[in-house]
Amino acid sequence: MAMLYEDEFVRLGQFTLFIKNYQFPTKKSKAIALEAINTLWFEEQETCTKVATKTWGKSSAGIFWALDVKRCLPASPRLGGKWNIVLDVGAKMRVGFSVVNGDDFMDAMRTLLDYHVVIVNYINLP
Repeated sequence: MAMLYEDEFVRLGQFTLFIKNYQFPTKKSKAIALEAINTLWFEEQETCTKVATKTWGKSSAGIFWALDVKRCLPASPRLGGKWNIVLDVGAKMRVGFSVVNGDDFMDAMRTLLDYHVVIVNYINLP
């Protein structure tokens, strides 16, 4: 299977998204079929609110975040370009993760996702 996007946090194939370092405490990957995605939220880490995010695990916003030790650090030049992504896949808990190059990741996702998927360019979840 050809990878359309890959970085230290995710691997994106034609039919499946693999989120690295997801499971706690084993750091095993989580595979998500692209057809299961109902809603995708994305936002640059520099502008994302810290209320919805967490370094790893369940946040108060009902999102389970994959491991990214720099996600909740104050904005700095070393975070430039990294984005937070949240997916609703029909489960009780939403799935959250980081990507290194948000523009490239979203370009690839837009070509793969079905027309019914709602894409929101900010994460403003209670």
